Amino acid sequence: MIADEQVVGGRCFRTGGPVERRALDQWFVRITAYADELLDGLESLRGRWPEHVLRMQRQWIGRREGTKVRCSLAASSPGQIGHVDVFVPDAARLAAATFVAISPDHPLAQGTKLVPGRALAVEPTVHVAVHPVTAALLPVFVVSTVEAEVGTGAVLGAPSLDEVDARIAEEHGVAEAAKGSDPPEVALRALLAAGTAAPMVAVRLRDWCVSRQRRWGAPIPVVYGADGVALPVPDEDLPVLLDDEPGRVATPVVDPRDPSKPARRETDTFDTFWDSSFYFVRHAAPEWAPSEGENGLPDAAAAWLPVDGYVGGVEHAVMHLLYARFFHKALIDLGLLPRGTPREPFARLVAQGHVRLPARWIEGEDGRPHYLYPEQIGADGRAKVPGLEVARCRPGPPRRCPRAARTSSIPTASSRATARTRCGSSCSRSRPPRSICSGRIAASTARGGSSRACSSSPTRPRVRRA
Repeated sequence: MIADEQVVGGRCFRTGGPVERRALDQWFVRITAYADELLDGLESLRGRWPEHVLRMQRQWIGRREGTKVRCSLAASSPGQIGHVDVFVPDAARLAAATFVAISPDHPLAQGTKLVPGRALAVEPTVHVAVHPVTAALLPVFVVSTVEAEVGTGAVLGAPSLDEVDARIAEEHGVAEAAKGSDPPEVALRALLAAGTAAPMVAVRLRDWCVSRQRRWGAPIPVVYGADGVALPVPDEDLPVLLDDEPGRVATPVVDPRDPSKPARRETDTFDTFWDSSFYFVRHAAPEWAPSEGENGLPDAAAAWLPVDGYVGGVEHAVMHLLYARFFHKALIDLGLLPRGTPREPFARLVAQGHVRLPARWIEGEDGRPHYLYPEQIGADGRAKVPGLEVARCRPGPPRRCPRAARTSSIPTASSRATARTRCGSSCSRSRPPRSICSGRIAASTARGGSSRACSSSPTRPRVRRA
């Protein structure tokens, strides 16, 4: 399973495998509760962080102020739903609207199926909306680029304002927008006064899915009672240990409410970004031992924080660097760091470049490019890899994302061969309201939606829990 940040061009950023959607029950951290602070905090980093990294985080959070407008559905529309709420960023779009675009997960999208593999997939629906100002009939389309969890999952298409909307309108024969009698701003204010519209803030950032369907990784400290209720592992039993090493005694799996009753352990493990989001706090107090309890670590860490200089790659702009900023703020708010600790963990950021080897790659049976080391290439330019000696190496960049090509290779005896990595997920299933995890920071959120699964990862589908 992989997160949205780890999907590049419809493929896993690490393995290059195609990505598909599956419905799963998983654990989330409510990073959206910090969306405003994460966005506002970027201003304090201006001049000390590279501008392009600040821009990437700003765009990833994607905060937009607008209006939620209710459009009734025409009498000819089937089903029990009588309206569709659309997110309108400004009055101009309301005036120029000629159709409604909804996400593939929208309730009105039931029964439609998008053509897979297209960057922009559009499918007409049987529904027709009514423009709230002009009463013009607006066809409703399912559009792959509309995100279910941004705004209302439905927007107004305005061909005169947007090239993509113009393309959709042309391909599906959508009529031009009807003109209203009032200026757009006046019409929007009238809708607000009538109660058919309301101010709304849309955020592109989604809650962070920390569940990974694999054995390796930090266990999520949750057990399920016989009644199916998710229960946090008591503090005295942390950290959760598995019997995956000789001599190690696994943490008992019992119902914390009644140790005499059976329970089952949560089999998901944490995303590896979970651990890398706060390691710098631990490094500030190397002498501290868990046996000392929590006293000592916060004060020692706060004396050193924030980190004066962080050197890292720009590929972490919307993953590790964003997660670490969130984690740091949450640790302060939970009292695990003193209240006076600066809210930003990294005072200065240097995004270094990459030392690049001349590119030589071959195409594997799965169609993905595989980089080779110099000693794996013969004098005749062919690969010196068992079973692929006839493959001729190709120069230049791979055809898919560079990260996937850099981090995947053909297994060889070389100690430098890179093992393929299973990925984590960014699904949107609901979970119980709180979990006490290894850092005692995880809180879940209830959302509906689908996950993204890397088909090259050898994980099996899981049964949805009710």
